[in-house]
Amino acid sequence: MKRWPQMCAGVALIVMISCTALIAQAPRTTISRRSEIVRAANEPDSGLVAIYSNLGAKTDAYDDGISYQISGPGNLLFGKGYLAMPFTPSEDSTAKEVLIALGYLGGGNDGGTIGLTEDNNGVPGPPIKTWTASNFQKEGNCCKLVALEDAEGISLEGGVQYWIVAGVTSAQDTANYQWNFVWNDASGPLAFLNGNTNGQWFPYTDNLAAFAVYGTIP
Repeated sequence: MKRWPQMCAGVALIVMISCTALIAQAPRTTISRRSEIVRAANEPDSGLVAIYSNLGAKTDAYDDGISYQISGPGNLLFGKGYLAMPFTPSEDSTAKEVLIALGYLGGGNDGGTIGLTEDNNGVPGPPIKTWTASNFQKEGNCCKLVALEDAEGISLEGGVQYWIVAGVTSAQDTANYQWNFVWNDASGPLAFLNGNTNGQWFPYTDNLAAFAVYGTIP
């Protein structure tokens, strides 16, 4: 069952200040109206296997009603807000495709840059591969996934943590798009970077964002 995030409530000033402080130290979320039309999620290219996946069933691949908001530093409404999700291959593998639940509500450029990075002491490290994506489906729809491919493949080491990072480039400075929660709103580790983290990645525990990494093993 889908659930909505807990909202701050109360009339006392001290409670309001405490809620505001907590929100400032967390990645921003967006609630959207869910479409009544559901389409099955697209599958990875033929012959690829899941190296990591937190996607649900084809018609419930992610929570289309709530998402993390990703925005560029030039976005006048929200400023910089990036998000990263970790994953660890169980064995040596070669990543060739990432399927990720991204959408667009408006309020900036419809596009972003998605990266696969190394780990740096529990937060995203140096990039291994970056993709530029745009023209996302309208937020609230399910279950189309954005496909990011690498024909040559990216070598991954089993038991080593990597990250999928959603951000922007200078060409997407005013961007604003969404990365949907996982289908069952499960929680786990992630990292975010915004105006309250002094330009540094901040490790955090919250709802997971939906994606999968596919490739070949070995």
